[in-house]
Amino acid sequence: MAEAKEAKRVVSLEDIKFNKDNAVLAAASCIPIVGVIVFFVEKKDLFVRYYAAQYGLLAVAGVALSIVLTVLGIIPVVNIIVGLLAACLSPILGIGSLVLIVLGAVKAYKGERYDVPVLSKYALELMSKY
Repeated sequence: MAEAKEAKRVVSLEDIKFNKDNAVLAAASCIPIVGVIVFFVEKKDLFVRYYAAQYGLLAVAGVALSIVLTVLGIIPVVNIIVGLLAACLSPILGIGSLVLIVLGAVKAYKGERYDVPVLSKYALELMSKY
C-alpha cells in the first residue's frame, strides 16, 4: 500500500505577513537563544518564525565561530595569531551583533520585515524544511 507523502511547502518572502498579536514574540525572537526556542515552538506565524530563524542562525554562527577559534587556539604558534585576531575582531562582532539584535527587535515590533544580511536566505530554507 502506497503512503501519501505530504508535500513540503516552500516559504517565500511574500508569505511572511505581520500579525499584530504576536509583535512582542517577534521582537523577543531577535534575542538569539530565544530565537532558537521560538523557532521550534511557534509553528503558525511565519513572521515570528522568520525572525526566530534568522536570529537562531545568528546564535549558531556565534557558537560555531567560538568553537573554531577555541580549536585553533590550542595549536601552538597559531594560537598567537588567533588570539590577536580574536582580540581585534571580538569587540567589532559583539557590537555588530548587538546592533542587529536591537534593529531587528525594533523593526519586528513595528511590523516591518528586516532581512539580516547573509542569514535571511538560509532562514527561508530552514523554514521550508521544518
